[in-house]
Amino acid sequence: MSQTFIDTALEEAMCAKCDASLWAGHSGGFLVKLDRILLSKFDELQIQLGGGSTYRLETTSKGTIAKHRSLLDLRSGINKTQPLIVSLHVCKESDIKDATLPF
Repeated sequence: MSQTFIDTALEEAMCAKCDASLWAGHSGGFLVKLDRILLSKFDELQIQLGGGSTYRLETTSKGTIAKHRSLLDLRSGINKTQPLIVSLHVCKESDIKDATLPF
């Protein structure tokens, strides 16, 4: 999957596993789901050092898009104004409501 940017406008979605409210868009033909919680610089650093991915939200004429952020992007902007940053959605075990089979 290309991690440079999500090339379609983000749309509201729900996670089928944990019912979290998300933004979804396509990157290189793959569906990418992003959490809707804005991150601080510290939050973004924790996620990136833990191996997660973060994205910068940008408004364009076709809607809101997201560009992948590297650790270098975070380091170069550490003393600048914090942009709108969200993380790649990862379902947490505690967020999954009922993992039992319905039969």
